[in-house]
Amino acid sequence: MRCLQREHIVAQHARRLLRARGTKEALGILSERDKHHEQELEEYQENLREPQQREKRAKEEAIESERERTERLLAAKEQEIQSLKERISQLCGTPWI
Repeated sequence: MRCLQREHIVAQHARRLLRARGTKEALGILSERDKHHEQELEEYQENLREPQQREKRAKEEAIESERERTERLLAAKEQEIQSLKERISQLCGTPWI
């Protein structure tokens, strides 16, 4: 009888140990899975940020390009106006104010 009780106690203890080990392993697996999900989330967020940053840079470059173009056009028009003023002065004989 004592032998059966002892075997029963050992079996219960072994089951507890296996459950504890299984729980720890499951928690380890879950924590690894959580880490994996966090990494995937970071990658996903980075993949979202990248096109937005490219779009922002492209917009800034377009604005700068248009500003430079406008400055060139204005400089050309100013030069043309100056040239026309000189021509009027030559034709009228008086300096253009």
